[in-house]
Amino acid sequence: MLREETGPNVTTAVPELLTQHASLHPRFAWILCYNETGSVQEVCRKFGISKKTFYKWLKRYQDASGDCSSLTDRSRRPHHSPKATSRECIETLRRAKMETGFGQRRLQMYLQERYHIIISERTIWKILKRLDSSPHAGHCEIAPKNDGAGKLVETLKF
Repeated sequence: MLREETGPNVTTAVPELLTQHASLHPRFAWILCYNETGSVQEVCRKFGISKKTFYKWLKRYQDASGDCSSLTDRSRRPHHSPKATSRECIETLRRAKMETGFGQRRLQMYLQERYHIIISERTIWKILKRLDSSPHAGHCEIAPKNDGAGKLVETLKF
């Protein structure tokens, strides 16, 4: 269970803090109100939050020794993705796309037959989409051109 702390250490500074920092994080207002009133139930009723939510943020605030930056949202991004497609496979896919101009279905077969790389069509599509939107991807188009002798020649446009 969390330890509930009240006392003069923060309550006397509440009006001063609120006037100095008009753009305080709303969660900090919860903490200030709690330190002022000493009642979790009153804070939750006043701000329309659940007790569970309040205790979660109070614990984070106390664990950070009263640091206001602890009241901001944390990233939900995973720390690592063990099943992510390797950079080598992505680079091979990019080169194969530039060389052949195939779509994801033919690229899947091409990569499997030539490089023994097994990637789903959907994954290939997502990687190609990501590479296409990346400004440094080296994206190219294959544009047919006439060489002047009546033959069509495919050239790469970067």
